[in-house]
Amino acid sequence: MTERMQVHAWLNHCSRCVDLTLFSRDDRGDIYDGVVTLVKITNLYQERDPAIRLGMEDAQSLMDELWQCGLRPTEGAGIAGALAATQAHLQSVHQMSQSHISDLQKLVFDTGLFAGFNLQRSGGGGLQT
Repeated sequence: MTERMQVHAWLNHCSRCVDLTLFSRDDRGDIYDGVVTLVKITNLYQERDPAIRLGMEDAQSLMDELWQCGLRPTEGAGIAGALAATQAHLQSVHQMSQSHISDLQKLVFDTGLFAGFNLQRSGGGGLQT
């Protein structure tokens, strides 16, 4: 009998907790309610089977449901951390480019280097010919 464990999550507004339900469906289509049983152990590091094993599709579904409950990855972890680093990099590149544009405008207008060209400052701070 092949079983496929599924976990569903929803936000319990009264307790400010995320409630999880477990169920499994076998090859015949019979559905089994998942019950968590705690068993006393003597060695925390003893090898044992996982409490729940989810297939990749079901794990992704659980992540999507947790996202709908308002849970997000912790800042600095995984993709969220990579995104934050990318945003910081883009901000620094933007600041650097603005500085270079400002320097270029000073070169063009303050030095008279391009006096033979009919260049004017545009309202947005750029150059117009």
